[in-house]
Amino acid sequence: MSRECTLQPDQLRIYDGDLDLEIKQHGQTVWVTLSGIIDKPRMQRLIRRVGPRLGRRGFRIILDGRQLCHLDYRAVRPMLEWNRTLGFFDHKLM
Repeated sequence: MSRECTLQPDQLRIYDGDLDLEIKQHGQTVWVTLSGIIDKPRMQRLIRRVGPRLGRRGFRIILDGRQLCHLDYRAVRPMLEWNRTLGFFDHKLM
């Protein structure tokens, strides 16, 4: 008799911390390295921290989430709204 089962990971990582981010700027490119967890309040904090670096038009904002543990679905709406707003100033969110 065969049973269906869900494979369990060898390791379980529980991250009960904050969002860590590193912001680097090279000319018209702002590179944001993310690690930890992004939820709605943390996404709003990220937006507030990146905004002052966008003094002129035409910046590229790169969100590097390779070290991100979790992106909460509630953070998506503020990110999409931010992307729309950035477009008014010819900025590109990548």
